[in-house]
Amino acid sequence: MLSRDSFRLHVRPRDWKGGAEIATALEQRLPNDVLVPAGPCPNPDPEVLSPDSVPASASAKRPRRVDWTRALVTLITGLVMLGIYLTLKAVTAGH
Repeated sequence: MLSRDSFRLHVRPRDWKGGAEIATALEQRLPNDVLVPAGPCPNPDPEVLSPDSVPASASAKRPRRVDWTRALVTLITGLVMLGIYLTLKAVTAGH
């Protein structure tokens, strides 16, 4: 379905309990100019919406590696910013 502001909603019956009835009701009640047949798999196809179809990539996930250099730089940057904030707050406290 498409709206006038280009918002779109993919309706896949297998993602909903009673989805076939929902799809039929939508087709019967909505004007044809807002319905866009997308075939069996809309593009983009968020397969993770259906619990019965797990994407192949999800079953073979490796543990995520931590980029310690980036984490350390982020921590140091945050501490420096906190120090600057506290210094400015102390300097301007009497004004």
